[in-house]
Amino acid sequence: MPIINAAAEKMAQDKRDIEPTVQSCKHNRRLRKCCFDKHEQLVAVRTLPSGAQGLAEVVRREANKELIVRKMMPHKQVTYYRGEDEIPEEVKILRDFLPDHDNVIKLLDYSVSPDHVTLFTPYYQGGDLFTLTYNYWQAQIKVLAMVIWQAFRQMSNALAFLHHGYVASSGRKRSQWRPIIHRDVKPANIFIRAPINPKVRPLQPQFVLADFGLATVDMDNEEDVGTPEFQPPEGSTVTGAYDVWGLGAVIHAMCRENAPPIGPMPPDFPGGIHKWVRTPYARLPRSVASKYSIKLEELMMKCFKVNPEERIQSLSLARLIEDEFRPGGQVGRRVMKPIN
Repeated sequence: MPIINAAAEKMAQDKRDIEPTVQSCKHNRRLRKCCFDKHEQLVAVRTLPSGAQGLAEVVRREANKELIVRKMMPHKQVTYYRGEDEIPEEVKILRDFLPDHDNVIKLLDYSVSPDHVTLFTPYYQGGDLFTLTYNYWQAQIKVLAMVIWQAFRQMSNALAFLHHGYVASSGRKRSQWRPIIHRDVKPANIFIRAPINPKVRPLQPQFVLADFGLATVDMDNEEDVGTPEFQPPEGSTVTGAYDVWGLGAVIHAMCRENAPPIGPMPPDFPGGIHKWVRTPYARLPRSVASKYSIKLEELMMKCFKVNPEERIQSLSLARLIEDEFRPGGQVGRRVMKPIN
């Protein structure tokens, strides 16, 4: 009898090892182990800059020496998707609502412990767009127009995909698409697949929109989130116009040494920075035509309409930018030529 019990216990243990561990815990959250928890040894390499949501670090998979990113967030910092299964909304969006897109980060796997949610995503060796712009600035070199145009092109395509299911390569929208609003588009949340040396012209920079921790599919969500310097005057609302302003602010920062389009707050302004950034007076985007081109400035300014209903939609923006590119992927001469 003991032998039979031991065999049964071994079979049960083998089954637990194969399947993700899913069980209830307090607050009705479901515990889950992922493949990295069970089958691989991970070695922390370094910590990455991260916001208030949790800890992000680069880890090495000892099996194949591949570098990936592990982001750990306490439950109180995680928004849960209320559906058939209660899972983090970031996981639901990346795993179920967003099929593969070249300019959107992928979710490799995730786990849920009693204290944390852990997400595993690819590691991009080029770092983030904020650091890249800073490196150009430190080298006393303006960011190359080609790099800015590619960032503008690829991120507008990413937003058009999130908002409308638009696929630039086919020029078509997916049917029955569920809109996704990122709500935190900024240079630090845009990664670069390969390193870019400011002193060397890159062949074809590739950008990836990341950090969907504040993203939502809930169009009734009125939660005040995001980064104030990259928020539009209307504040935090769940609309595509919110993300489009953020993209315009990203391009503005690339053109003007990481300066977002926000004027300095008067010392006597009541309410502090969070109210100031929502006033039209705070939004004073600077001209970029003298350094780059009138066309770049024209498209960027379409993102900065104070009235969100007048702001260009991501789908229209993506199509306009695509029209500026030759079949080979380079911007036409009339766009690239600086206007003195």
